[in-house]
Amino acid sequence: ATATATAAAAAAASRARGRGSGARRFAHSSDGGGAEESREVESEKARAARDARTEAERLMLAAKQAELEVERAKLEAERKKLELELLRVKMGKESKSSAPPRAEPTAPSVQPAVVEPSTSETTKSENSSASDVLPPDDPSWDKLREELSKPGVQFIPKPMRMFGGLGQLGLPPMLSEEDITAVRENVLGSGSFYPTAVEKSPLRDRVIFRGNLRASSAKAFKQISDKLSERGLDERVRLFLMQDPEKDNAPVVIALPAAAVPSARPLRALFCVVAAALSLFTTSAYSVGVFGLNTEFMQRLAQGDTDELAVAVPIFTGVIGVLLAHEVAHRVVARLRDVKLGAPLFIPSLQIGSYGSITPLRSFPRSRSDLFDIAAAGPAAGFACSLAALFAGLSMTSLVASEVAASFPAIPTGILKSSILLGTAVQNLLPGDVLSQASISVHPLVVVGYTGLLITAINMIPFGRLDGGRIMQAVFGRATAGAIGGITLLLQGFGSVFGDNSLLLIWGLISIFLQRDAEVPCLDEVTDVSEVQSAGGTILFVLMLLTLFPLPANLV
Repeated sequence: ATATATAAAAAAASRARGRGSGARRFAHSSDGGGAEESREVESEKARAARDARTEAERLMLAAKQAELEVERAKLEAERKKLELELLRVKMGKESKSSAPPRAEPTAPSVQPAVVEPSTSETTKSENSSASDVLPPDDPSWDKLREELSKPGVQFIPKPMRMFGGLGQLGLPPMLSEEDITAVRENVLGSGSFYPTAVEKSPLRDRVIFRGNLRASSAKAFKQISDKLSERGLDERVRLFLMQDPEKDNAPVVIALPAAAVPSARPLRALFCVVAAALSLFTTSAYSVGVFGLNTEFMQRLAQGDTDELAVAVPIFTGVIGVLLAHEVAHRVVARLRDVKLGAPLFIPSLQIGSYGSITPLRSFPRSRSDLFDIAAAGPAAGFACSLAALFAGLSMTSLVASEVAASFPAIPTGILKSSILLGTAVQNLLPGDVLSQASISVHPLVVVGYTGLLITAINMIPFGRLDGGRIMQAVFGRATAGAIGGITLLLQGFGSVFGDNSLLLIWGLISIFLQRDAEVPCLDEVTDVSEVQSAGGTILFVLMLLTLFPLPANLV
């Protein structure tokens, strides 16, 4: 019984295990599809997570790369600064090795706060000298100019740019930090010009002090000049009181090394000698050429009678005399105003003998009034001599007999009508209706007077460094003079082309190539000229217009 019961229990247990195994197999088979779908979802989520991590890592790498590019740009900028500083150190060493030792200027113990452009910041050197400069032929200048010409390196405010030509001519030295500080603290101040900021050019050859005037411009500049001299800085530093067109013409003070002055270009002396010789030749040819309509003169000359050339001597002498009077007047007044002038460069002309001379300034006028006096002296002397010769010649022409007048030069009346001044004088001083004739015989002094008027008038055209341009700059200031010069050149071009005036056309081209630049600045460019000087300039410009403008037909 026991064995039978045991066997039955074992059989029942076996059947129960079979039913449990079947149930598990059924349950497993019924849940298989859902589990596989769940695994696919989890797999997609894992892939999305991996993709997100990959994209995040890529973005992080891009950010790191951008940071590296910024660092590389900073390092490149630092490298450029170091190269400039190395060049500056080389400039100082080579200058000191070639120049005798000199005492350094004493430096104040307190350094002022200086506002400098980031591109022109340089390391201060306690051994910086006011005369550190490379020799003109040193190749380092080319490399330095190349570096400074790159975008973002050169920063020169507009008031400084007019001094750039001095570097090309004289390669000016740098200003020392000690002198810059001394000017700011001991020369400028609340009684004259109060500085609020300082800016330096990349080479430290020009420094601009920004601030405001605390007195009239004339009084402030006098105080500044006196203090500069009292401190002994005038031997190393030159100061200019100017206007900044980029800051609504606000007054600024520009500091320049005293050694930087306008200087002559190479071979200019040789050009002056050659041009003077050519001007003598063309003036002599012009003096003979005015007798071209005198048939008696031309017949004798064709027969080989060179003695007839003697009649041209008075005209040659007179024209040269007017040119010399013009030039001497410039130099006499320049000496009185303590301004140096360069050698005159006479421009030869087959039309009127000579166009006059180009006389450069070799130092800076103290004020616009001094510039006016120097510029106006030449035209005033030229007009005075020419008018005297013209009226004297017309008076003698009206008094001589017709037999004597036959030996005078014959002038086409078209030339007389080409000038209001000349045509009016001829009509009023010569008898009869002379302007209705084809030509008229006049005394040689008339030719001298008219030629002198033409030479003086074309130099009074308000453009560039002509006498008229200098007077315009002195009276109205640099910006206004530049605008008037551009308009004048445009009108002169139209008048010479459409008015068939070859003289003005040739002179305009010469002026563009040789006289187009603005004049060197005055030490005080802010203070205006006097009313008397303005009136004198007006008279000179009126004489210029009366000489160059043709006589209206209704006045003939």
